[in-house]
Amino acid sequence: MDEVNEQLNAKLHFSYGEHTFNPHEEQVTNDDYYQIRDIKQENQVMAAIEQVPFTYNERGLTIRGEDEMAHFLLFDLNELAKSMDINVSENVQERIYTPAEMPTVEVNYNQQHDWLDINFQFSGLNEEESIGLLKAMREKRSFVQLNNGQYVNLTRDELKNMSDVLDQLGREHLESTSVQAPLYHAFQLNEEAAVTISDKVSRCIQDIESPKDLNVTVPTNLETIMRDYQKPVFNG
Repeated sequence: MDEVNEQLNAKLHFSYGEHTFNPHEEQVTNDDYYQIRDIKQENQVMAAIEQVPFTYNERGLTIRGEDEMAHFLLFDLNELAKSMDINVSENVQERIYTPAEMPTVEVNYNQQHDWLDINFQFSGLNEEESIGLLKAMREKRSFVQLNNGQYVNLTRDELKNMSDVLDQLGREHLESTSVQAPLYHAFQLNEEAAVTISDKVSRCIQDIESPKDLNVTVPTNLETIMRDYQKPVFNG
């Protein structure tokens, strides 16, 4: 499979050892050679091909249009690979966004403003493209195209997890990859797989969820008036 003139071109071949043939082309008979074919397997392959909106022409199978090509490369291609071997050219492979690092959500405590700083990070993408991805997630789109022509599959687990974080925050309008949120969101975000919580936020969550583990000293002005049985209660 290759991309030429803004369309994907492919040819289907059935291989039996050293012999191959294209089922869409007229076959030349050879009295010196007889091939036992696996008709059942061939029919399964043809049925899988027919599920994809290919157009048939002199080049073989073609797909044209950005949305159609994106859907094929991100979704249909994986399904077809379950039924057959697929050879994809390098320039077609490069149309699929494959990050060098997993996207992350970092949550830090902003002591000055007493809120959470939440940062969304995407490997290899600039601020504008990253915001575009976040907006597409809020719109529940299945994919988005980057400025360089690459397609991003927004249904991948790590990006679906990011979408869950956006849902937790309830932000309708995103103008930055950095978001501020009230402290109580830390408890919700702590349950999300895509989130990296800073040590300070983690300690805060732990202190609230397990107050008995707090090491609190009784204030001097209360030390003399509190009874012994009250001090453990004060500490948690």
